[in-house]
Formats: sequence, structure tokens, C-alpha cells
Amino acid sequence: MTSSRIHLVKGCYMPQLGNKLVLYSNGICPYSHRVHLFLNAKQIAYQTIYVDIFKKPDWFEQKSPLGRVPVLELPDKTGPIIDSLIITDYLDERYPEIKLYPCDPYRRARDKVLIHRFNAVLDTISRIMYPTGRLRAIESVNEAAEELFGDLDFFETELQKRKSIFFGGAKPNAVDYMIWPWCERMMFFPMTDTGYELDKKRFEKLINWQDQMCNDSVVKSCALPPEFYYELYQRIKAKTLTTEFMDKASNYRENLRYHVTSMYKD
Repeated sequence: MTSSRIHLVKGCYMPQLGNKLVLYSNGICPYSHRVHLFLNAKQIAYQTIYVDIFKKPDWFEQKSPLGRVPVLELPDKTGPIIDSLIITDYLDERYPEIKLYPCDPYRRARDKVLIHRFNAVLDTISRIMYPTGRLRAIESVNEAAEELFGDLDFFETELQKRKSIFFGGAKPNAVDYMIWPWCERMMFFPMTDTGYELDKKRFEKLINWQDQMCNDSVVKSCALPPEFYYELYQRIKAKTLTTEFMDKASNYRENLRYHVTSMYKD
């Protein structure tokens, strides 16, 4: 895999599509990251088209009326699917060979409650990582850290209740992969301030879960290092985020996808 993959911008033509699923993605988007994890875990062959959502091509509005990624396009259907939650639900039902949600309706519902509860963590992480964004600004590291830790307490307790390494049990399932993109990004926070370090006693289970997830082959297939997220954070603060920097993420991730793993089938 070479480094020719780039984000499409305004003025770019719509690329030629093959007969695989097509994922319209962005190299720094955690919601797209969710879908990459799901597709990789389920060993589904797909084509990725990266779009710069800040300078998107005119034709992209036909794929995503709201102008957002991820978008999943199916070769045998007339309309695309948008939103990471809807896309991953579709994938788990359409490709049941490797199930990521439990088959039992109650357990599946409970797992979806966990994913919904993670929205509080997601919002706090986003407020820290995107200080110039639309969310309420962080007033201090202490305030942000305590808010983050308070939200994470619920997930520490949940792992204790489940008596397992992963939320999915002996191996990751939908919950693990759906919340991971933000947990991967959270790992660079101590590089900005040691106040974001997770307490080893308070978050014993969660820290172990994080370590085990880092060693998971699916996570490795599209992981980016903390140093990358730190640079992303700095660029967002300085308002110097560029298409080329997004390309750096997508090229790194695509190289991992093709060279770190061999789990994809046509």
C-alpha cells in the first residue's frame, strides 16, 4: 500500500466505485473510526473514500445531505446509510457470520444502553480535544479531569460487574469497538497535563481493558499513536488543521489495514 490515498476536496471528481461496500470516511473522525473497526472486526471487504469534511466536494451532498461522515454505500442498493450507530447496526444484521452484538435481545439492549451512556464521556473528551469547538469550553484541567473521571467511573464499575477483561467478555464486542475511538484519543491527554492520568487503583479494570484493547488485532488495524493525536490537538488549537494532515492519518491507517493484518476477504 502506497501513500497515494488522499482526502477528496471541493473540485475533485467522484471516484469510480467497485462492487464492494464503500465507506466515505475521514482520517481524523472518531465516528468513521467506529465503522472501520466494525468492518475490520467482521472481516468485510470494502473500499474507503476519504473526504475532507471542511472542504468537501459538491457531489458529496448527494451521498450525505448533512455533509457528514461516515456514509456507507452499498453496490446493490439505491441509497446510502448515514450515522455510525445506524451503519454498525446494519452491518451486524446484514453480515451475521461474526456477530458483535449479543444475540440475546436483553443483553443486546443492555449493551446499547452502555453505548448511549458513553455519550457523556464522549462529550467531555471532545471538549478537551477540540477547545475551539461548539461544546462548552473547559475552564480548567481539574474541572475537565474530574468530569471525565466521574463519567468513566460507571464503565469501571460495569467491567467489575461483568467480571471480564472486555465489555464483550473474553474478547471485544460491539461495546468495546464503539467506545474505543474516543478512548484511543484520550491516551494523549497526559501529554498535555499530568492531571489527566488515570488513577491505577480507581481505574484498575479500565486501564487493563485499555491495555488489552491496544493489543487487539482489529484495534491495531486502524490505530493511530498518541503523538498523532497530540499534534492534531495542537493544530486544532492553532487553527492549522490541513487536508495534508488528514492524509497523514488516512495513509497511516490504510497501511496498517493492508500490512498489519491479513483478515480481509473479497
